[in-house]
Amino acid sequence: MLVDNHKKDSIRLPNPSAAANRLGRPISVPPGRAPAPGPPAGPVPHRAGHPVTAPRPARAAEVAEARRVLGLPLYPVEVIAAVRAMSVARATVGFVEFFLAFELRREHAATWWFGLLLVGSAVGSLLGSMIVPRLRSHLSEREIIAAALVALVAGGLVSGLIGNLWSQVLLTFVVGIAPMSAKPALDSQVQRSVPPALLGRSFGRIETRLQLFWVAASLVGVIIPFPLRLGDGAVAAASLVAVLSYLSGGLGRTDSRIRIFRPGERPAREVGPASS
Repeated sequence: MLVDNHKKDSIRLPNPSAAANRLGRPISVPPGRAPAPGPPAGPVPHRAGHPVTAPRPARAAEVAEARRVLGLPLYPVEVIAAVRAMSVARATVGFVEFFLAFELRREHAATWWFGLLLVGSAVGSLLGSMIVPRLRSHLSEREIIAAALVALVAGGLVSGLIGNLWSQVLLTFVVGIAPMSAKPALDSQVQRSVPPALLGRSFGRIETRLQLFWVAASLVGVIIPFPLRLGDGAVAAASLVAVLSYLSGGLGRTDSRIRIFRPGERPAREVGPASS
């Protein structure tokens, strides 16, 4: 086959050096063009059938065993305290919904009161999800959870002091906005503090715990006939105990056996199981 010299000079070879290696002989390069780089010289790092694999990430059981050996709890202290506080906040949602529903039925309230309470709860939940970014820009996750519990205390107290049906609309609004705004803060704290290998199991257990508290509090509201003032007081009292426990036991606590070594400093001995 005859090729014009002008066209011959314009022939583009994708990788002359690689082609030479494949053919086992050198190959001519068009004038004015440098040969393209070929494969690096030296031994091949791996051959077919022996792929280089990336390090395997730690499994959840391995991380749990390592924390047990170090004498650490499976989950950080601040996460445990936050989950307990959010469990109370979620429990108030179930309790208020069923306690008010059965109390309105016992008082033979008009049907539109049920709808008004549902609207108050829905508006609170919607507003709670909308203000999360603004809260995150001014408060930490811990402060958001504490503020949600304080709001529940204030809502229960104000509703109990007023003691009429209109005040219950305010209570349902507070119960809707507080837990909804605090739940993303809990999720963020878990993602930051829990080891990656434990995240999947952690979120599953947390959601299960929150749902169980919601169900248990709902059953209390169904079985025990709470008057309006007594039910509002129960919400305020439970939230007050939760926020005091959270502020006194969960914020800023660290394990005293954890020590951070400076660069170049080595521990005096290997870390073994925590002595009892």
